[in-house]
Parts: sequence; structure tokens; C-alpha cells
Amino acid sequence: ELEQQIFTKECAERERTNAMKYHKIKFFDRQKLTRMERKVLKQLNGTQNPLHPIIGGDTKTKVQLEEELQQIRTDMQYVKFYPNDSK
Repeated sequence: ELEQQIFTKECAERERTNAMKYHKIKFFDRQKLTRMERKVLKQLNGTQNPLHPIIGGDTKTKVQLEEELQQIRTDMQYVKFYPNDSK
């Protein structure tokens, strides 16, 4: 029982240490992904309106933009729910 308590305490300490260590990195990744998501959503809205030109001369199709948006949202979930007990 004592060994189990020690193991639990060490795991909790490791999680807390990693959470503090990687908080800044996760924050910057979330910000980057949020900007990318906003950009893709803006491009998607631009492709729905034929009078609105696509910004930056990017000629991606609607399907490509939707796939990119799905990948960005998947990455955001990965960053958000990555366990703190592993590096």
C-alpha cells in the first residue's frame, strides 16, 4: 500500500512538472492553430461567395480547405488533451 501511495505521488508530481513546463508551448500551439483555423474559415467563406476574391491568390478548392480545417481541428484537440504525464 505504501509503494502504491509513493507511485501515485510521483506520478502526480511528474504531471504537475510537465504541465508547468509545457504550458507556454501548448499556449503558443493553440494560438497558432486558432489563427490557421480563422484563415481557413475566411477562405471557405470567400469560396462560397463568387464575387469575393480569394485572399493571397491561393486557389485551393473547397474540398481542400475543408480537409485542411478538419486537420487543424484534429491538431487542436491533440494539443488540448495531450496527457501531462508524458513528454
